[in-house]
Amino acid sequence: MGVKSAMARGLSSSLEPGLVLLTNQTFSAVSSLSLNNVFVPTYDFYLVNIILSSSTSENLRVRFRESAADITTGYYGSGFEYAFNNTHANFGAVNNGTTMNVIQLNTNQQNSLVGYFTSEKGSGGSVASIFFGQGQGANTGVSWAYNTQDGSADGFSLTVPTGTITGTISLYGVNK
Repeated sequence: MGVKSAMARGLSSSLEPGLVLLTNQTFSAVSSLSLNNVFVPTYDFYLVNIILSSSTSENLRVRFRESAADITTGYYGSGFEYAFNNTHANFGAVNNGTTMNVIQLNTNQQNSLVGYFTSEKGSGGSVASIFFGQGQGANTGVSWAYNTQDGSADGFSLTVPTGTITGTISLYGVNK
């Protein structure tokens, strides 16, 4: 099983098992980044790899998108974060919140995240994600969330409350 480009494979052909690179983007000094129309019925689930730095020490937030607009209600989930130097450990939860906090970013240091998205709704009409993140020098964490909105999410956005983010994002479709 290898990584293949969506262009090389042709999205209309029958799909083999494996990873298909759907997009690879670089972004610089933005307060938000949106990927629209990337979740399609063609794939069983999605993997995202994000490497970024932040101009401020803030929580990276993720929202699902539908028809090029953020879904701003119906988020449920939890997360755990700890410091490598054992100075703190935090656990948090969201109950019908407006966004998902993924990880506390470290100012001007490389942070990396790997995420998983379902492409189909689970029971109760939800879409789900899991993120594993690590910041250089200080924090690491795991978060899990789902959204209960009717309709299908077709994308997602990354935001920070203040400051900007710079980095790269790669999104893969996965076939069983």
